[in-house]
Amino acid sequence: MKRFLLPTLLVSAAFCLASCGAASSPRATAKRFYKAIAEGDSSRALECTDIDEEDAELYCVIMEKAHSSVEEKGGISKIEVSELPSAQESAEEDPQRTVVFVRIDYSDGSWQEEYCDMVSVDGKWKVNADFDSK
Repeated sequence: MKRFLLPTLLVSAAFCLASCGAASSPRATAKRFYKAIAEGDSSRALECTDIDEEDAELYCVIMEKAHSSVEEKGGISKIEVSELPSAQESAEEDPQRTVVFVRIDYSDGSWQEEYCDMVSVDGKWKVNADFDSK
């Protein structure tokens, strides 16, 4: 159980720590981030985050471990991202933040589901990596 839990936590942490600035929506940003992790492109994944430069090295290590875990599962076969029904209500309270639901299907038949906090930075959606704000 412990052998399974650590890689899963690392993958979840890495996945939820990011979101690409090139995307125009929280859903598209989250999907681009997960694809970057799966491809082992930590610099592209970092572009999808609101991570400070001083923390980037640590998150690169986490993302490399997440990539290794994805590789062990044969890669990602499908990524589904959806907004939560409560996202519209939350947007009325704070239009700069939302939460998306992500389901990742791996090639070995396993899957993972998680929630990712998203934040709009300079008009671009990013995965919120600020642990103090959660």
